[in-house]
Amino acid sequence: LDAYLAYLQARTLLAGDRVADVQQAIEQLQRAVELDPDFAAGYIGLAEAGMFLAEYDVTQDRQARFEAALTDGLGLVERALSVDPDHGDAYLVRASLRAFTDLAAAEADYRRGLQLSPNSAKGYHGLAVVLYETPARRDEALAMLDRALELDPLQPAYDVTKAVFLLYERGDV
Repeated sequence: LDAYLAYLQARTLLAGDRVADVQQAIEQLQRAVELDPDFAAGYIGLAEAGMFLAEYDVTQDRQARFEAALTDGLGLVERALSVDPDHGDAYLVRASLRAFTDLAAAEADYRRGLQLSPNSAKGYHGLAVVLYETPARRDEALAMLDRALELDPLQPAYDVTKAVFLLYERGDV
């Protein structure tokens, strides 16, 4: 229960998308996995939070920190999958990490994650971004964004991504 409570506190902090809050969230997530080493969601949260810091905390060694966070994140997700091989969010987070280096592997992970967590708007959004990289699959990417919007119509990022895709592809805002 204490591990779960620490996890919930971390999720609350992560929701604000502020670097200072994410640093506190990492402390809570580390506490969660220390209290329960088999808490897959804690490892997944650590991977996401680490990547957020690497992307948005501006420092001199930003590139090195990003590469380290990517490697660490993949290790954390693998730990989560060793605990729970059917954890949909683990596949979705691994997909978002793999998208930086291997689009085919990222697509496979997004599809597996969406099989296990079919109501993940964030997963459909991520898959759309990966699919958009292949010009012949851009209509499929737009369909994935429409699915994300159906699942979470109040998330503005999905509309923004769709507008950008339409502008780049068709010149149609």
